[in-house]
Formats: sequence, C-alpha cells, structure tokens
Amino acid sequence: MGQFSTTVNSVQLVGAFHHAEWALEAQYFGLNNERLATPYAVVNAGVAVPLRVGKIVMALTNAGNSGTSNGYADLTHSQAYATIAGAPVLLPARPVLPRALTVGYRVDIGRH
Repeated sequence: MGQFSTTVNSVQLVGAFHHAEWALEAQYFGLNNERLATPYAVVNAGVAVPLRVGKIVMALTNAGNSGTSNGYADLTHSQAYATIAGAPVLLPARPVLPRALTVGYRVDIGRH
C-alpha cells in the first residue's frame, strides 16, 4: 500500500462502498468418472454481499442442471465397462444432484 492508499487492513472506511465477492466454477467430468456416468459438466456460482453487520451469501450449484436423472441410481446415463474376458458390464450411474439455490446470512463473532 502506498502513502495515498485508501485501504486500511481489517477496517471498512466510513462511507466507502462495500464490494461483493463473486465466484464461478466449471468442472468437466469425462469418461471413467466417479459417478459411472457418461461425461458431463457442472457449473457453480456464488456471491457474498457484505452488509453493515454480517453478509448475505448466495450459491447456485449445478446451474445448467446437467447430469441429472430421476434422482436414483439407474442405467439411463451409465457407461459400460469391459471385463477381463471382454464382455461389457453395465453398472448403475449415480445421479448428480439437481440445480439448487442456497441463501444464507453470516455474522462473524469474536476477534478477527
């Protein structure tokens, strides 16, 4: 920080704008994934908005609603694996949780 900086560590200046914190994550799961499913991608997003006291936190998981099925392990999206003898075996794919929006309020207590 320079001598003309308006930033003070661990202190919010009076009248200064509170900045929101954004997060975006994308993951691709190819063949041979842990869910035994066909390839899929998952996108998650979140924002934390500081308030005078505490902050509101919102998170959207699986924004594209990808890789979901009826919510149970089934053969619909499963990927066949070959055995040593060469015969394919089809194992039930475990579903990805459907899209969900979570909203919370966070207050820090104690010393920082």
